[in-house]
Amino acid sequence: MDDRHVWEQADIYALTNWAAQDSRLWPHIAAHPQCTPQLRAWIHEQMAQAEQTPQQSVPNSEQYARISSAHGQPVDNPPEDSGQKRGVVWIIAIAIILLLIIALVFTWWIGWWDREAESQPQPSTTASPTASTPAPSASPSESNEPEEPDHPDGWDDIKRFDFDNLTWSHVWVFVPGMTIAENMTMVDGQGTGTLSHIRLAETPVFADANGDGYLDAIVGVVSSSSEQIGKDETTRYYLWIWDPETKKPSQIQWYVAEAGSCMGTVSSVTAAERGFEISGELPSLNSECSDENSIPFTRTIGARGKYPIRLDKPGWGGMCGMHPSGDNLLAGATDAVQIRLGPEAGSGLLPELDSLTAAYAAKWYDDNLIVINDFQQVLITDATNPEATVGDWGCAFVPK
Repeated sequence: MDDRHVWEQADIYALTNWAAQDSRLWPHIAAHPQCTPQLRAWIHEQMAQAEQTPQQSVPNSEQYARISSAHGQPVDNPPEDSGQKRGVVWIIAIAIILLLIIALVFTWWIGWWDREAESQPQPSTTASPTASTPAPSASPSESNEPEEPDHPDGWDDIKRFDFDNLTWSHVWVFVPGMTIAENMTMVDGQGTGTLSHIRLAETPVFADANGDGYLDAIVGVVSSSSEQIGKDETTRYYLWIWDPETKKPSQIQWYVAEAGSCMGTVSSVTAAERGFEISGELPSLNSECSDENSIPFTRTIGARGKYPIRLDKPGWGGMCGMHPSGDNLLAGATDAVQIRLGPEAGSGLLPELDSLTAAYAAKWYDDNLIVINDFQQVLITDATNPEATVGDWGCAFVPK
């Protein structure tokens, strides 16, 4: 059967398929006797559109379906739209390119991060001990950190005590012609008694003076005549011992250092490992009052009961006279010499009597013996320092 016969015998079904497949047959299909008015109208519509958009020569699948259904004909597999295929291909290609770009950027970023991490200095590490070889623990003697001492509760409460406002029970002050002791109340760091005026010298210094575990204090007081405040001033330093039961300090009435005309200087008052270390210079050994301070001294002061004591050597912790007088009280003595820590019967004997080698009556610059409460002060030295100067001697008391 030749093509002409196929063409002449074609029905609407074949014409519809040909119209959908090849736009070049549209004029012939429209003139075919079996072409329906609907198919002919569609062909004329497509031909008119083709004149406006000549690149479109094949109807898309939606149009093909609409034409076939209009004639009641079954729809064969419509021809694929080549434009759609090209669009899908381009979309897939673009997606693949984008994925490649993202992968390259991610790979570069990971490499850059690793290089940055490697360039940073790494902390030194040491291998931890395994369970089979435990690391030895440091013994207390091998530790470089000093152990903190155990303190009782409230051991440093004295640091918060108000020394600017309190009553001083016994203050030795110098007024023209005599030295007296007055009781006076200090308000805002100053107080005025019957004959004298006092003020705090400086910030208190804190240390444990009696070994009970609680901090105590040394407080300096500057005194002058109440009629000439600020002139001819004398500074004396007193121990204040903390009482953990009353939560208050109590004053030891005997001062432990002094500075002023005819009295020498005090250069420093500091906390020692136990007690307080006081340094300064004593006046030259003249029979008269002298402001030429040339005898250096350093003492470590603590407290025993209500008395100041020396902690660096045997003896009284208060002030000592400058001039030894008379004979050595210990030389040729047949009876034990009752050398006591303080100028009272209850002060207790000096515990280091066996080490003493000399005891001389002590005098001030006016050549008078120092007598307090019928106890005479004596300058003492011991076998550990046989060539000590007067500035290194200690002192104590003997019954008069």
